[in-house]
Amino acid sequence: MKRLLAIGAVVLAIITLAATIICVGYGCPMLSSQPYGPKVTGDGSGGAITVYEYTQNGGLDIYAQKISPDGKPAWGDRGIFLGHSHSQFYSFFNLHIVSDGSGGAIIAWPELPSEQKSSITHVARLDSKGNMVWRKAFESVYHMISDSAGGVIVAAVPGYEGTIVLHRIGPLGNSPWGEKGIPLSNQGNARQIAGDGTGGVVVVRQELEYQAGSEPGNARTQGRIYAQRIDSQGKLSWGLDGILLYTTGENVYIEESHIIGDGSGGAIATWHQWPSGKIEEGMPEAFLNDFRTQKVAAEGNTLWQPDGVPLEIVKAAGGFFPVFNPLLISDGAGGAIIVWEDMRKGLASIYAQRIGADGAVKWQPEGVEVCYIKSNASFIFRQIVSDGQGGALISCRFKNAENGNQGILVQRLNSGGGKVWPGNGIVATDSGTSGYSIASDGQGGVIVVWGIDKAIFRSEKAYVQRIDSEGRLIWGDKGIQLNP
Repeated sequence: MKRLLAIGAVVLAIITLAATIICVGYGCPMLSSQPYGPKVTGDGSGGAITVYEYTQNGGLDIYAQKISPDGKPAWGDRGIFLGHSHSQFYSFFNLHIVSDGSGGAIIAWPELPSEQKSSITHVARLDSKGNMVWRKAFESVYHMISDSAGGVIVAAVPGYEGTIVLHRIGPLGNSPWGEKGIPLSNQGNARQIAGDGTGGVVVVRQELEYQAGSEPGNARTQGRIYAQRIDSQGKLSWGLDGILLYTTGENVYIEESHIIGDGSGGAIATWHQWPSGKIEEGMPEAFLNDFRTQKVAAEGNTLWQPDGVPLEIVKAAGGFFPVFNPLLISDGAGGAIIVWEDMRKGLASIYAQRIGADGAVKWQPEGVEVCYIKSNASFIFRQIVSDGQGGALISCRFKNAENGNQGILVQRLNSGGGKVWPGNGIVATDSGTSGYSIASDGQGGVIVVWGIDKAIFRSEKAYVQRIDSEGRLIWGDKGIQLNP
């Protein structure tokens, strides 16, 4: 059993390393568990707005489409043409979309002009009718989030230097933080960003310190997690370097951090720690392979345990198994719901846990099982959104046993951690996918958009489906094709 788990961990490490190399080289968004393929956001009334790629005559075009709650295209048969893109696979790490809060959306897409050797990323706002309100260009967009005021906060990576610059764009295209934006310190890596709910942004970053050991070639390591807030005026709220959330013991790594805003200027952050090499005496390695979560108030003071709330998943489940890739969303009541992958059954399973506003673990100690797909197809492909009622909608990939195609499952958990839909959840599609994303429909259901192609980094066909709060497929058995 341990050998199988070790093999699985090695496979995941290879996948993660490959993804990391691509991201470092091309500036892809580390926040997305499914970085390529079409993207979707809700329109606030049960409908959807999507951005997708369309291949024709050897070229690649980017379109946006709005679908009404009853499944009708609102912006023409194919949608609004945004521009031409380029065919290199890494371009699709740069499709982004967020709602503008008024029935429209703000969208980012890449382009490689014929006279240039490097790509640029366009960011534009479309109103509820599909009219382009404004448009701007950046060298590369790392991530994009709503500013909760009809605008957007863009994290750009100029020249792929590693330095991230934050730009805030207002609903009419103005730049409250100046045209040059706010550069972040080069220290640390794997920065994640989230809106603070008041027009600002909170950033979490990881640092790893190496120290020479007492024996040649035996270096010691120590990980740290920091957080920084930039308020709506563009000012650093928590000092120049931010606040220290956590420091590990020796030879314990930190990775896979994630952050969300708490809606009141603060944030909730989670991160994965795991041992490497010789660790503290008397501390079983299995208990160090864990997630920790911390809440920070708008003023910068931590609100939960000094070192964060440990989920103690492995300890509670009574065994040794790898855990991976935590994601979290707000529970709507000051706490958070965390979803992750682990291999306690030998293959990938999806589990979830809720932490209340008081920092107490609310569901069973080892987490509640969301789905068990009996394959490793879920690796780096799960996503989570709120159901707006204290629960969560969680998606994962699975392999169709009959035709070998990759499909998408979605399960809904209520505020108590119980499954709302039967079994592993509702099958959004089982006809094969290249990339996908999900969004809340604002009414307790979920909207799923996916691409289909033989190549995993592009989509020749794109579809969208709505699953309502009862688990019913609203837009037909196969969804709506976006590029007929």
